[in-house]
Amino acid sequence: MEELLIYLIKSALTLVISVSLFMLLMSRETFHRFNRILLLTVSIFSLTMPLISININSPFKRISTLIETFVKGEADTTVATHLSQPIIEEIIAPPTHFEASSEIITLATTAEIAAFIYIAVALLLTLRLIYMYAQVACILRKGKAADASHYTDTPLRMRIHNQGYAPFSFFGWISISESDMAEGGRQIITHEAAHVKYRHSWDILFADLLIILQWFNPIAWVTKSLLKEIHEFEADEAVISSGVDAKQYQLLIIKKAVGSRLYSIANSFNHSLTSKRITMMCKKKSNQWHIAKALYFVPVAVIAACTFSSPSGDKNSSGLKGSEKNVNLATDNVQNVATEANPTTEESRSSNDPVFQVVEQQPTFPGGLQEAMKYLQKNIKYPEEAKSEEAEGKVYVRFTVETDGSIGEVGVMKSSGNAHLDAEAVRVVTAMPKWEPGKQGGKVVRVRMVLPVAFAFKPENNSNTLPEVTTIQYSIDAPATDEVYQVVEQMPEFPGGMKELMGYLSRSIKYPAKARQENKMGKSHISFVVEKDGSISDVTVAKSSGNQELDEESLRVVKSMPKWNPGKQSGKAVRVRFTLPITFRLQ
Repeated sequence: MEELLIYLIKSALTLVISVSLFMLLMSRETFHRFNRILLLTVSIFSLTMPLISININSPFKRISTLIETFVKGEADTTVATHLSQPIIEEIIAPPTHFEASSEIITLATTAEIAAFIYIAVALLLTLRLIYMYAQVACILRKGKAADASHYTDTPLRMRIHNQGYAPFSFFGWISISESDMAEGGRQIITHEAAHVKYRHSWDILFADLLIILQWFNPIAWVTKSLLKEIHEFEADEAVISSGVDAKQYQLLIIKKAVGSRLYSIANSFNHSLTSKRITMMCKKKSNQWHIAKALYFVPVAVIAACTFSSPSGDKNSSGLKGSEKNVNLATDNVQNVATEANPTTEESRSSNDPVFQVVEQQPTFPGGLQEAMKYLQKNIKYPEEAKSEEAEGKVYVRFTVETDGSIGEVGVMKSSGNAHLDAEAVRVVTAMPKWEPGKQGGKVVRVRMVLPVAFAFKPENNSNTLPEVTTIQYSIDAPATDEVYQVVEQMPEFPGGMKELMGYLSRSIKYPAKARQENKMGKSHISFVVEKDGSISDVTVAKSSGNQELDEESLRVVKSMPKWNPGKQSGKAVRVRFTLPITFRLQ
């Protein structure tokens, strides 16, 4: 539903810009057929552009990101764990009382209410359109069939009635009263036959569907009015071209202008735009060079493509800076704690498809986490150069699980400090078999993951010899009593899930007064262990914000967290370490 709302906003903005410029530049020109095609083109373009995925780097893309953030309310907090460290969202403290959690709930609720209202009104308008079509069909059915071949060469079916309805055309039908036939039958039928010949009823149907889709957008209603004006201009032009005296025809229009207005889905001879029609008939033909003004659509199309294309957006960058919202939901991986010098961006990808950090259904190694650990232990060989240097360390390897499950974009996110260890970790991850790809919204998507691999020496049989294979950080056997895991089969979870965690932090964090006075900002990375009973222990600052008050506030809030649901490995509760980044930013 959020994607629908995002699409509607983007298409509505495109329509507003395109049609507004049409009204400014082209509506007074006499290129009726061209104007009709142009107006339909810009309308169709506004509906289709947000559905097209175009990977264009543009400063206008920020507008699209703002729209997505506004609609989603940054409430995408359903998080599944994977081989990387737990993904935690950032909390940004505003200058006043911190109540960002209520904003999350309000925005999410607002989106749901907006979607409900939109669907309800669209349904009512659909029923109204069906009712109007039924009314017009009823009028046509009650009329008497008549032959129109001696009035026009256009194939059509004519119905004559003795009611007070104004003449109108509806697809291949014409309806006219007996009195109108007597007063100006030839001119009226020629006019309505032009509507049938040019298939204007299909334009009106399209305009009505556009209104149903964008009933909240005033320009959608204006678009229908503009189309009906152009239809009348085009039909009037056809009447004058047929040899009818222009002055007599204009007098007939004025005479028939007084009366009830017919259903707006039909092309009626009597319209309130009488003066515009007469003015347009008397107007001098536009200079052919004026048609070049329609080229305005080219820059509009380019800007729209740069701004509103690819409605799914850049999922990793949809979280926004704290100056725009109180809560920054750009997911922050714990691997970024030690280094942020080598970030990955959407622009660095080889594919145009977006890469997700977290999805509803995370990718899985064939056989699960235990099989992944076995694969690493079996395939990683301690580099001889690293042995001779007695090098140890932990490599954080970043990679992307593609939509077909293959591994791509493998690189070192955080180095072990030894190039040989880094190269070995990258080699093994690159050679991994295909995974089960991740899914978002039921669709297969690309997912970025981070795998930490530790290289360490273990004396064998109390000797000083070095083992031939690396000791991987993760154990697949029964854990030791006090062993602390970084990743387990079932990760710990805050009561109520990620959304509740964000709410707790939002309610609990208070911007330190001294830091506020000194205009201090920064990010504290707090490390803590979720014990077997879910309690929080060993709370420390993994990476300082650079301000003691901010660090202390972060420690205070994390220490006071309620018990979590503990993590499990091989069906047993185990201790798991998390790192939570908390950003303090004054607005």
